[in-house]
Amino acid sequence: MSSRPCEQACCNHAVDNDCITIQTVCEYRCNMSHLPRQEERTDGYRIQQFTQDHLDGFLALHELTYGGHPSTALFEWRYNSPYLDEIPIFVAVDDSDTVVGATAFLPFRIAAGGTTALALQPANAMVHPDHRRNGLFSRTLTSAIDHYEDSNAEFFFNFPTAPALPALTKLGWKEVGTVPTWFRLQRPVEVLDGAVPEWITPAASRISTTLAKAHNRIRRGFATGDASVDVQRYDELPVGLFTELYEENAPEHIHVVKDRAFFEWRFGNPEWDTVSYVARREGHPVAGLVACTRKADGITATALMSVLPPAGADPDTDALVVLLDAVVGDHRDVDVIRVSESSLPTSILERFGFLSNHAFPLSRVANKTHLVTRPIVDDAEHKWYLGEHLVTSQNQWAVELADQDAPF
Repeated sequence: MSSRPCEQACCNHAVDNDCITIQTVCEYRCNMSHLPRQEERTDGYRIQQFTQDHLDGFLALHELTYGGHPSTALFEWRYNSPYLDEIPIFVAVDDSDTVVGATAFLPFRIAAGGTTALALQPANAMVHPDHRRNGLFSRTLTSAIDHYEDSNAEFFFNFPTAPALPALTKLGWKEVGTVPTWFRLQRPVEVLDGAVPEWITPAASRISTTLAKAHNRIRRGFATGDASVDVQRYDELPVGLFTELYEENAPEHIHVVKDRAFFEWRFGNPEWDTVSYVARREGHPVAGLVACTRKADGITATALMSVLPPAGADPDTDALVVLLDAVVGDHRDVDVIRVSESSLPTSILERFGFLSNHAFPLSRVANKTHLVTRPIVDDAEHKWYLGEHLVTSQNQWAVELADQDAPF
């Protein structure tokens, strides 16, 4: 069956120079058995694992797809993770050895109870607009699956938007559910009616700045502090302290492991303004939070990337209130603050004026975050389990913004 009608439909969803990305690719209606394995040439294209010879072409394609000027420093941070000894990118090159397509991955360790596994998150997937309708997205992804079948990686998990779900389903992914995100809209008109990021649609300008300020002022009045709790701020993440907070409170649910390697790598993005916070009760650290701020698409957004202990670990609620009060106070000038529902108790988020994108009014205007997964080797039912936890069960996952490819 021809793939042209479907891939033409993809163009209607594409952004930034009409390139197809992992967020916008539509269903690729074909029998996947014909797809090329790594290095096989078809239709003038070769699918290859990334080498340094591909770097300039990859960065040029990234700039064409997403805009901006990606630096080598950003690339080195992003793809030289502590969990793999290779750069997890697969590229499509044409007869002139030009990079015209790519699929990249971010590796994480995931855990549930006492069981851990290496998991890969499909991140940047790109196809040059002049090379659409050749199945390059599916080819690069299939080559990656073939490659990692012989590795120690066990799962894929990622967060595509709705138009990308059918293509991933064709390749064996299953949807887990949606991951709620909470927003504190400090300048709703700017966020919802200006240069709008992809995670909020432009139809919500009716939420006025005046009403939001009144709502935040009233709700925050309920957030009374605990005088026995002090908050310290760090420009450099105290890795050892955060690692201890995680190890003392690691959740039983499926989650991304927050070990020393994670903290040393994940928050080193040269484009983020990162501040970490530690709440201490009588000198003893009881909670920590990492806040990352970046200006993109005309919006200054702060993401509360990770909070320890996690919401399901019987946290010190009073300490978290003092901690969040400090964070909100320090970021009063940003347009929006957002956080995953897995990071903080909803009762605290409501007290500080955060709104869920799963509830009115944001449910009418904000995109939802879909979580999908698949075992890399899908040859038995038990491969869909991490220990005793079924990876397709939504109530088994605890997902923070730090665990997602694109928190901004």
